[in-house]
Amino acid sequence: MQFKNLIILSAAVSAETVQLSTMSSKEDVNGKGISSLHEGAGINYAFLSSGSDTLDYDESTKFLSVSYDTYSEYFTIDSGFVGVSVSPAPVEVTFDKDNNLLVDGSSEGFYGCKNTNDPYDNSESSYELMYYSGNSTAPDGCLPLTVVKVSGAGNKTDTGTKTTTSTGTETTSSTVSCTETKCQPQTTAYLTTFTGGAEKFGSAGILALGAGAFAALL
Repeated sequence: MQFKNLIILSAAVSAETVQLSTMSSKEDVNGKGISSLHEGAGINYAFLSSGSDTLDYDESTKFLSVSYDTYSEYFTIDSGFVGVSVSPAPVEVTFDKDNNLLVDGSSEGFYGCKNTNDPYDNSESSYELMYYSGNSTAPDGCLPLTVVKVSGAGNKTDTGTKTTTSTGTETTSSTVSCTETKCQPQTTAYLTTFTGGAEKFGSAGILALGAGAFAALL
């Protein structure tokens, strides 16, 4: 039985690596980095600091995130608290031509606040990044600011492919797409045809084989 393997590789897509900073007319919260501090299980609230966390920005989903081995944490806003957490649902953000971060199309609503009653009381000594918009009003003492994308590693992606094809019952193929910070399998679709396959498996069997090979890579 002779196998012929056709491999279709989708275009590799990499997230843009970004860091965030602040811009404000208030000196205490101007030109600060933004980093997240652990405040509970799967919860990391954003604080103004001397350095900035590195995040991945996916332009297709409009999500900012940090990925780990088994899960990802996303840029979130919950009752005014800005964080990089596993919940609630991620907030869609965009950037304007000046690299200002926009929520619902606006850069307004971000503040640096102290004494926010955060779980670990980090805001007693540091400004916490908060968000108030619409009918919500920032408490007294909060200083308005704009969140700005200041740097990133860009969209560099390296792709390598190793494919082994044999005549028989097994074929192995793997494709890996890597950014500067992580690697992940690239989407690969298999279409397998073979002489005599219709007689043994029928047309439905051939489709099932193709679907199984594709699912094995997911």
